[in-house]
Amino acid sequence: QLDSKSLAAADVLVLKTPTRVLSLAELEAIEHFVNEGGGLWLIGDHTNVFGTATVLNPVAHLFGMHFNDDALDEIPVNERQQYQPPPLGAHPITLHLPNYLMATSCSLTIDHDVAPIMVGHTLFADRAAYDSYNFFGDHKRDSSEACGLFVQAAATTYGSGRVAAFTDSTTLSTFSYYLPGPSELTRATLDWLNRRNGNPGHLVVRLVLAAALCAALFLVVRRFRPIAEDVPVLACAS
Repeated sequence: QLDSKSLAAADVLVLKTPTRVLSLAELEAIEHFVNEGGGLWLIGDHTNVFGTATVLNPVAHLFGMHFNDDALDEIPVNERQQYQPPPLGAHPITLHLPNYLMATSCSLTIDHDVAPIMVGHTLFADRAAYDSYNFFGDHKRDSSEACGLFVQAAATTYGSGRVAAFTDSTTLSTFSYYLPGPSELTRATLDWLNRRNGNPGHLVVRLVLAAALCAALFLVVRRFRPIAEDVPVLACAS
């Protein structure tokens, strides 16, 4: 049971593919925990397997995220996705992440103020097959299935706290955890989540003070800059 008392001793709460529906009181306790400075890591997987997205989404919706019930496959058939972090503009969570061999993730839908920190390319969203024990579809793209870019991890701030979401729990399981990527992702995510957000007002004050200091330095340099004396010029005519 999650409540304010049990969460008070925690710095980061990790919900990895949960299958027990959370009560309204638990959702309120999680929101309060994040708002007061806690970190929250939501970890889902493909196709709403075993109802995990059904359980995660009421939490994710509090922070502008939604786990979709699809399975992301590479457009080249029978190839596993190799996620490559961008060379520029990476989020702190993925800044030092090596190329990451994915299993099969779902996609995320996020609000405009949520940062997409892992975006897969050359993918298509395969529909779930709920008559299959693992909920996978046929891994073949048809014209009705979307393809292109899909968000596979995201992060946002909320109050004094932070929230991250990741969509491929299989890569964080014991049989693949020690491949390049999962341990780095885990450490970087927990490090980013285990921090409180600064007061935006403090940032404004620091910017104003920095601008005032620059203006003062400019005036000092201008006041005491040596004035060049007139230099005689000798003109020679041939």
